[in-house]
Amino acid sequence: MKLPEYSDTVKGILARPRNGSGGGIPITRGEAAMLFLDGYAGDGPNLLDVRSQGYGDDQDWHGLTREDVFGPDQDSDTAFIWSRWEPLEIWPD
Repeated sequence: MKLPEYSDTVKGILARPRNGSGGGIPITRGEAAMLFLDGYAGDGPNLLDVRSQGYGDDQDWHGLTREDVFGPDQDSDTAFIWSRWEPLEIWPD
């Protein structure tokens, strides 16, 4: 399967050091929304894994899915990153 061609913005994010508290690349809520809106993140094959420690009721890091970000009240042009989901990190393979 062909890997996606990342934009310069995504390449810039992926070039950052993996110095987040979970071992991934720290990102902002806006960056997480952009990654989902532009089709770079999610729970499908070859998509970037965006995780949050605050997403669950424990101290584990949980992956955000497209359904988490584009809930039933949102359309495909609107992303909602709940503040409880912070901190956010990308965990590239």
